[in-house]
Amino acid sequence: MRAAALRTIVLGLFVVAGCGGDHAPIPSRLAAIETEVFTPSCTFSSCHGATSPEQGMSLTSPAWGAIVGVRSTEISDLLRVAPGDPEGSYLWHKISNPSPPVGVRMPPDQPLSPSAIEAIRAWIAAGAANN
Repeated sequence: MRAAALRTIVLGLFVVAGCGGDHAPIPSRLAAIETEVFTPSCTFSSCHGATSPEQGMSLTSPAWGAIVGVRSTEISDLLRVAPGDPEGSYLWHKISNPSPPVGVRMPPDQPLSPSAIEAIRAWIAAGAANN
């Protein structure tokens, strides 16, 4: 748990400091995350698009009903997104951990930017509203 908390703090510092040539912060609202993160990085037809999404997890807009409060198919003890609990959210583990509990970090071969990861973490921590 300490390692996860430390990782979150370090990630937040990178976002605040603007390290890594990252883009402007992404608002921590689902609509912005769908537009600026999920659509360009996750919703390809062979990944998490509307047609035959991996693990049944479509990230096409509107994604809220497919991810918030829905059990992960790979780790049934975790919700895909647990409102208010990034560490209890399967999505958070898959995007923020270089070695997630199952499979590989998402998206494969091209991790999300620190600002994208932070926007998703902040959205989940704030209750994962359908906004």
